[in-house]
Amino acid sequence: MKLTTKTARHCLVPLILLTVAANACQAQDSDSAVEAFIEPYQTIQIPATEIGTLVRIDVREGDKVHRGQTLAQVDDRILQASLAAARVAKEAKGNLRAAQAEREVKRRQLASLEELRIRGNATQREIDRALADFEASDARLQAVNEDLEVRRFEYDRILAQIEKRVLQSPIDGVVASINKDVGEFVAPTDPIVMTIVQLEIVQAIFSLPISVAAQIVPGKTVRMTVGSEDRPVQGVIEMVAPIADAKSGTVRVKVRIANKNGRVFSGSTCRWELDASMQEALASVPSRRLIMAEAERKIKGR
Repeated sequence: MKLTTKTARHCLVPLILLTVAANACQAQDSDSAVEAFIEPYQTIQIPATEIGTLVRIDVREGDKVHRGQTLAQVDDRILQASLAAARVAKEAKGNLRAAQAEREVKRRQLASLEELRIRGNATQREIDRALADFEASDARLQAVNEDLEVRRFEYDRILAQIEKRVLQSPIDGVVASINKDVGEFVAPTDPIVMTIVQLEIVQAIFSLPISVAAQIVPGKTVRMTVGSEDRPVQGVIEMVAPIADAKSGTVRVKVRIANKNGRVFSGSTCRWELDASMQEALASVPSRRLIMAEAERKIKGR
């Protein structure tokens, strides 16, 4: 009896799976639409590129942000002190004025000796020594100018480091999540502070048979419905993947949907109403392939 029960259980599991797959395939075959999920058009994780302690977070989850808006800041007090020292160093002119004055004195001495030589009151050796002194003073002036240039670059470098400690939004979007708190240390192994998503435009990524790919033209407007209430929306085909999935025989197709009013929620089901020619091509491909392709894509991610 135990052996019979165990055998029955082993037979029952594949039967259940087969029934579920058959029902899914029948539902897909009998319909004129393919489904996908609405996703943000862009999902950007905002990292802190400089290690340190978060001293400020200027937004909350759900806030709308604009491109270039300050989101948070990492402690920069040590860098600010270094910047002040670098500012004084790059603006210091004492060595420059001294080098300029010395060069001018050596230039006048050389000119004076050259005049004396014309009258026979100076030797060539004196002229050569004065010329060497002038060239040495000219080299010292050049060295001072080069040192000031290095100091200016050092000031700019510190200023850039400070700017990198201010986290800014790269897009117009919405704060989807905040991963850190004020006072928390941001390490190189875990630099993500928050995630920004773009929702004024959303997207849906469909898996369609290779046979349909030739009929899909980027830039074409398509009719779709969104959500459980099947609200009609229009999308624009943005991309047809250049590589097909060999296992499922399908191609990824990205559709862009305008969402300025925010009525299309990310995560909602999106149904693409196919035209007659696409329906015919879709019917020739086992629906199981489409189901498997979408499942694999959701597991692996885009």
